[in-house]
Amino acid sequence: MNRTTNLLFSDKELLDKSFLQTDLGKLYLAIPFDEISKKIPPTPHQQSLMGCKPWFDIKGGIALMFLKHYLCMSDAMLIDRINTDWSMQQFCGLSLKPFERIQDKNLPSSWRSYLGDHLDIEELQKVLAGYWKPHMEDIRIETVWFYSIATRKIRLT
Repeated sequence: MNRTTNLLFSDKELLDKSFLQTDLGKLYLAIPFDEISKKIPPTPHQQSLMGCKPWFDIKGGIALMFLKHYLCMSDAMLIDRINTDWSMQQFCGLSLKPFERIQDKNLPSSWRSYLGDHLDIEELQKVLAGYWKPHMEDIRIETVWFYSIATRKIRLT
């Protein structure tokens, strides 16, 4: 049996099952994180394995950006909430120990910059459109406007 340090759930499977029943869990299932993360090159730490281990991998960094915009929080508020909210930690692929805290309030900004530099918006749109198309009722819409992580208008056709 896999054990985790989460005080609410001692069994990892129970933790995952409970998470997927939350609103954030349902949102998590609606986003193809694995496919999106394959489109982004590894971080410098992942390439060199030098320095301290980052809090988030690519998938977690993408999840962090989705959380930030979904919850409309500042970077500092987002980190404060992640430090105390087990479902937000799960959403980002993180499980903090009871004494662990992320201190870097600029972490979301760092991920925003990294993803902004390496994410091909057109590729992202293709991945999202392909993933969501089976769930859409009216697919005759010719153009849908999205806002990118950098808040620029982009077009999905």
